[in-house]
Amino acid sequence: MAAAASRDEGGAMHPGSVSGVLLRAFEDWTKEHGALRPADIGRLMRQQGYAPTQAELARYAKAAEMGASATDFAAWCRETGYKDPSFEELISFFAPFDPEGSGFVPSRVFRQLLSVGEAFDGKELDAALGEIRAKAGASGEDLVNYRDFVTLALER
Repeated sequence: MAAAASRDEGGAMHPGSVSGVLLRAFEDWTKEHGALRPADIGRLMRQQGYAPTQAELARYAKAAEMGASATDFAAWCRETGYKDPSFEELISFFAPFDPEGSGFVPSRVFRQLLSVGEAFDGKELDAALGEIRAKAGASGEDLVNYRDFVTLALER
């Protein structure tokens, strides 16, 4: 299979490469549990917010029969199109809650949005809001600049 996605000196994935989120999850899984069995790939991906099809999982299972390394997993992610979302894709998530296109949503809405799926706990959310406000991305206590939040999230 093809080589794993390239990383910079700090270990960050290059934009447009295979999903760094998935590759990190794969690496963490294999450190904790050993090899990623085909039966576990769907669960791992859903935990990261992806929704693989049964056909994609079957292709991975076939590839994994030969032993799946991080390189194999990265190649499979590339083949199936799993990439980290772009800045624009993440911004579009907030657009329905910002009808004026100001780049801001009410703090209450922001908190609700981040409680969906694998929710932030209260401390994580308060820390993220504090960083955004420190970056002057908030207009008072009631609004959150979601563009600053997405930028901050993508930097991590």
